[in-house]
Order: sequence, then C-alpha cells, then structure tokens
Amino acid sequence: MEDLLAENDHMMDTTTTTNSNHATTTTPASKTRQRVSRSDLIINTKVGRYDADPSQQFDFSYQRTIASTRESVRRMKCQYVDVLQLHDPEFSPSISLLLEETIPAMLHCQALGWVRALGLTGYPLDVQHELMVESQKRFGTTIVWNQSLTYSHCNLHDVSLFQPQFPPPKNDNNDNDQEEKRISFADFCKGNGIVLLAAAPLSMGLLTPSGPPDWHPALPELKEACRTAAELCANLDVDIATLALLYAFSQETIPCTILGMSNIQQVDQAMTVASRLKDDTAHLSDILTSNENRALEQLRDSQLGPFARVWADETYYWDGVKEADTFWNLVPGGKIEAERRMRKRDGSL
Repeated sequence: MEDLLAENDHMMDTTTTTNSNHATTTTPASKTRQRVSRSDLIINTKVGRYDADPSQQFDFSYQRTIASTRESVRRMKCQYVDVLQLHDPEFSPSISLLLEETIPAMLHCQALGWVRALGLTGYPLDVQHELMVESQKRFGTTIVWNQSLTYSHCNLHDVSLFQPQFPPPKNDNNDNDQEEKRISFADFCKGNGIVLLAAAPLSMGLLTPSGPPDWHPALPELKEACRTAAELCANLDVDIATLALLYAFSQETIPCTILGMSNIQQVDQAMTVASRLKDDTAHLSDILTSNENRALEQLRDSQLGPFARVWADETYYWDGVKEADTFWNLVPGGKIEAERRMRKRDGSL
C-alpha cells in the first residue's frame, strides 16, 4: 500500500468476498490515514457477492446490501465509499430482483451519505447494458449508474468494449434506423455519462507465459490461442504479459485499467511497465521496442495471427451468463429458492 501511494496511485478497488475482505478492507484506513487526506483517495467497494459457500455466495437482498455497505464504511474507517459497485449482476436470479431490491438499497445508502456514486462490475457486457437501460426506465430522471467496471474485454484477444453491438438510445431522429445502427459499449457509457473502467488486462492469466489457472472459464480454443501467442512472443524475446499491459494501458478511451496484484514484486513490475507510458502524447508504437512491435503486429494479424481463428469463430470470449446458469444449477433450490430468500425483508433495518 505504501509503495502504491508513493507512486500517486490513490485508487483502491476493494471487495467483500470471503478470504480477501479482511486484507483489502482494513488496510487502507490504517495505512493511509497519516499519508494522504480522505479527499485524495478513491475507494471502491462491492455488494452482491460475499461467501465462499455456493449457497451463500451471492446475496442481492435489500437488507444485505445495506448491512454490507455500512460494514464496509465502518471497517475501512473511511467516512464514506466513493463508488459502491453492484458486483457480478449476471449471477442475480433475475434482473427484476436487482431493480426492485438491490438498486433501491444502493440508492438508499447513497442518500444516507455512505457512498458518493454507484457502479456496476461484471463480465457480460449485455447484462450491464440491459441493467443500465432498465434502470433508466424504472428510476426516470434519477441518475443511477456513474461507473462501469468490466473485465477481460480490453486486451490483446478481446476488444469487445469498442465493437458496435448495442442499439443507440431511442430518439425522434433515429427511430427508423434502430436495426441498422449499433454502438459500442464504450460509446453507450460515454453517451450516458458513465465512467468506463477496464480490469484484467492479462485476461485472468491467459496472457502470461505460465498460462491461466485451472478454473479459468475460457474455451479450449482460446486457451490454445493464448498459449500460441505466448510462444510467439517468447520466440521474439518478448514477455507477453508486459506487452499485454502496455497495450491495455495505452487505450486512450479507458481512463483507468485495474490490475490485480498479490505481492510487492508484482506491484513493482506493474509500476515499471506503467512508467514506460509516462509520456501520454507518445503513440504505443513509439514506446514499444522493435521486437515488441513485431510481436504486436503478428498478434493482431486477423488472417494469420494466433487469434485469427477465435476471432473468426467468435470464441475469443466466454459465455458469462452460461457460467452463472451453471453455478445456480449446482446450488440446491437454484435461482427460484435464492430469489425467494433474497426478497425477504424482516424490518430490522
């Protein structure tokens, strides 16, 4: 934490997930109180995903949302949270549950002054888009979402953030062209004043020399393509992880790229890579070495590159909604019982 603050990295993305909660939510208060003022920190935290036990892992209820937010502020001793994020909404038993229970609770926490802004985090872009659109319909002029955090959609094998795939907002001028025109998720967020952040520039280990963990949800075709990409880079004496970070960090339309780190060595490595981009007027090709430029050119070759086939077959991403459905199929009672439980209110708040 001290090293990050020394590099003027004042944004802290925390989570309430079991096994990481105590480490990430108690450190900022004790470590930063004497170093920087609260107004110089940006603290994000999440609601919706909690326990390691599958039957209790997700809770989108009104009461748990409020209780978790209150507890996060207390434990971090941070006075307030800058952005309260609805975590992994694709795992909600239904969109209506989020609209009727979770989001009203988040807005209540905002009204109490516990949080300054609200955000979404998750993998499937279509789920975030649907929730943003439905929130606009339900809450009218109330500005619900200020931030969107996506992951694994702004990297060497997947740039879905910038691909036209969603209908533009309806208005009198484009009603007849709705089926003909599409906008990207990045453009949708920009048009609605939503700050877009991108996480997992290494695609959760896919874009590293050692490869992803066993639990990674990517299809075998994508894993193989990434292995080939890593070998291509190694043959050019290029570290694919460094190249992937430089590529992600250089995306001008993304104001913040979030990278998970577990030790000081990884922090130092990330800082070293980021320092190569201090001249924000320089083009990426001017920053890369000649071998890195060669590697990037070959990786981005849509005809002969290692990702050519997964791009053509549209297997360069995984199905986040299917992953959520599979999860609930393994939980006793599934979505139906989970939604029934999450809609209960006992009046204790």
